[in-house]
Amino acid sequence: MIEPSRRRDPGEHARTHPGRTRWMTGFMLSTILLAVIWSKLELSADKVLQYALLPARMGQMACGHVAKTVCSAHYVSGRSLEDIDARGDVISLARGICRVELFEAGPQAPGPGVRATGAGGLFEAEAYFQGKHGCFLAPASGALSGRLFPAGAPISRHPAPGALAAAGSGPDAWAFANDPAVAWPHGDAGVSAADAAAYAPVQARLRREFAELAAADARAAALAGGASSAEADAAADAAAASATPGTRAMVVVHRGRLVAEAYAPGLGPMTPLGGWSMAKSLTNAVAGTLAFEGGCVRLDAPVRPSVPEWWPAAPPSAGHSVYCPGAELGESLLPAAAPEHPPEAEAQAEAATATAAHRHAAVARRFAMSPAPAAGRWAADPLGQMSLWHLLSQSSGLSFDESYGLLNDPARMLFLEPSSAGYAAALEHGGPGTPAVPPGSRFLYTSGNTNLAERVVQTRCFGRLVGEAGAACDPVPGSQAPAEAAASALAGGSLRPAGWQVDYEAYWGHVHRSLFQPLGMSTAVFERDAAGLQVGSSFAMMSGRDWARLAYLFLRGGEWVTADGRPGARIVPREWVDASTRPTPVSGGGHGLHWWTSATADGDTGGDVAWHKDLPKDLFYMGGFEGQLSMVDRASDLVIIRLGKTKGGFRTPKGTSLVKDVREMAAAAAAVVAAVADVVV
Repeated sequence: MIEPSRRRDPGEHARTHPGRTRWMTGFMLSTILLAVIWSKLELSADKVLQYALLPARMGQMACGHVAKTVCSAHYVSGRSLEDIDARGDVISLARGICRVELFEAGPQAPGPGVRATGAGGLFEAEAYFQGKHGCFLAPASGALSGRLFPAGAPISRHPAPGALAAAGSGPDAWAFANDPAVAWPHGDAGVSAADAAAYAPVQARLRREFAELAAADARAAALAGGASSAEADAAADAAAASATPGTRAMVVVHRGRLVAEAYAPGLGPMTPLGGWSMAKSLTNAVAGTLAFEGGCVRLDAPVRPSVPEWWPAAPPSAGHSVYCPGAELGESLLPAAAPEHPPEAEAQAEAATATAAHRHAAVARRFAMSPAPAAGRWAADPLGQMSLWHLLSQSSGLSFDESYGLLNDPARMLFLEPSSAGYAAALEHGGPGTPAVPPGSRFLYTSGNTNLAERVVQTRCFGRLVGEAGAACDPVPGSQAPAEAAASALAGGSLRPAGWQVDYEAYWGHVHRSLFQPLGMSTAVFERDAAGLQVGSSFAMMSGRDWARLAYLFLRGGEWVTADGRPGARIVPREWVDASTRPTPVSGGGHGLHWWTSATADGDTGGDVAWHKDLPKDLFYMGGFEGQLSMVDRASDLVIIRLGKTKGGFRTPKGTSLVKDVREMAAAAAAVVAAVADVVV
């Protein structure tokens, strides 16, 4: 059980639990265990070391999971510790190992947060809350400022507590609220009375998925029918048993209107809830806004320049005394040129449709919808052949164990390592500096691909290469100065670039300005790791209504809608949406670019994803661990959101049944609405 102790300042914790004692105890225990295993099993030294460190890593990951999960649920979702415990947010094993403690912001803490400790302080993890940035898990070393990584890895610096707020650009500067009197999606007025009546069967179907709501409805119906109290209790128990365990929120949008929604007791339409891997589709959307606006994101963008862990130990060319990847790769690190438009005289002569067609063609050329990476000095290298397309299509060729448990790659990446992308890059794949298989030859769904893609986007659009002393090695992306000029400025020196320096606040501002605010996603939080990188694989939280807004944007092909229902601003290019929601051949059907699809590349349903065989073939969706689902039905103009914590997920026959039921009920309700409108006219 999660039992919070009294709140303390982190400084007091440091005095009462000296790190020296904690690590000395851990060292002694590991040494004893090492000796026992070595003598009994006669294993090699490296194997013994792996086994000896396993309990410590598992305990640290468990406490990291507890601290991060409780921090987000408590501070972002606004839920009590009792509710978090009752709903089982924290896995049972971790609950048994780690004890929770809340603390306030202080001299050593950039915000209030959660500390989880286990084994008498041997295992410890801290997660900090930073407003609209959500919660981030501090590195196990406790270093919150200065360089978090050695030379050759990305640099990240956390601002001093209060520095952002003082500058007027802190995370809470982006907070906003929708008008509660305006209809969705521009406001949060809820379901209208007319739609509540017409879509009552849909609402009733949603409530059947919640144990508490289903039981209440069954009891009321039984009593209304004259049943005894015992019979009503039996009906309630049966309804609760048939519900889907752990359902927390459901939202249905039909023909651009919010027509039904239901929430578990204690949660509501403005409660941000985690989507786990639905964050991957958010990562895709953010990349799409950057491809549209500035051209700094291309699907053929090479991955290797953004991954210092993959840089060679020595310069590929002897022409530079300073290792400067920007100079080695030339223009490949710089954003693509703006799309070409026809000369003004020709544009005036062309019809509006022809002009639009020309611009769409120019945009498509800029996106280069091809898996082949841009030409560069490393193009012949196996890792140099990898592009952003390979990461988004889950065909990078990199190895990653996507199993979910405390000993697998996702848990270690999310709850132990300070850099999610750094962990994915540092894994042993096919050997040092080599993918397990050639990029584009195998579909392997992994969260590591997503966080590497997030790094590619951020470095290309908001980063610059810096050296050991902080000197720039390459022009800031966006400038037109040739990379060779930057190299010549450093000629003759011994400066070696330490990695990328990313303006994370500029990135965060772009996400809000170009996506969250235009769509009215007022509850959306995109959380980051200790390196400052948004964890695009897993850590996005928002209300069911806001998840529906993101899904509705892609249903509309990337174009938003005005308050009176007319076409509005284009948020993501249509070409990007089409490429993202179209199944790729390498996936065997069922996956596009960080969106799942129910169709195969040849238009049939099924493919390698068994759940798709019973679905209509024109669907695409976001999906996440423990039953998160955002289904988009183009043909029916329908969005279905389901959030919860369900063992085994929701992509099951029960999920298929819900999708089909809501689809049919929504169509029937729309027919009723249309008939009523005809009568009124």
